[in-house]
Amino acid sequence: MIDPTAKLSVSRQAIVLGISRGSVYYRPRPVSEADLKLMHRIDKLHMERCLQAHETSRN
Repeated sequence: MIDPTAKLSVSRQAIVLGISRGSVYYRPRPVSEADLKLMHRIDKLHMERCLQAHETSRN
């Protein structure tokens, strides 16, 4: 998508593509196992709470 060797600068290419220049250089980092476990726990708690709220609103 972005060609650093092109005649257009990286900034100009980003503008043409409608993306931020920062996103051109962004490299995602791996997520640690501890973070994955924490995110899973948060998701589980959130879903349980949503379900409880839904059940409460139906009564």
